[in-house]
Amino acid sequence: MNPQNPLLLPQNSPLRAAEEVFINYFLKRVAPTPESEKRREGIFTQIKGVIENALGGPLAVAVMRYGSDPLKTYLPESDVDITVILKDGTHGSIERSALTQLKLIRTALESYN
Repeated sequence: MNPQNPLLLPQNSPLRAAEEVFINYFLKRVAPTPESEKRREGIFTQIKGVIENALGGPLAVAVMRYGSDPLKTYLPESDVDITVILKDGTHGSIERSALTQLKLIRTALESYN
């Protein structure tokens, strides 16, 4: 045991080597694959386009991912978190209630399918 950190196994310990093998195996099993990256990027691109079209185009709105998705720390069942920011001063003053914006997005998504 390491006196400075009792949870840390010594470098030359067989248990430490087995622990590292398991951790690497686990991370490879849950890490994003190129296929999942491509699928997530495609989904985000489609949703971003629908939202931009519903709210005045890319000059009027910014649609961005946040959370585990852009950090590549998501699990296979994880969702894609997005935020939508209306830009002030473009295409006149866009003043819509959140409910109106959500209705526009819902209508656009429904018509997309």
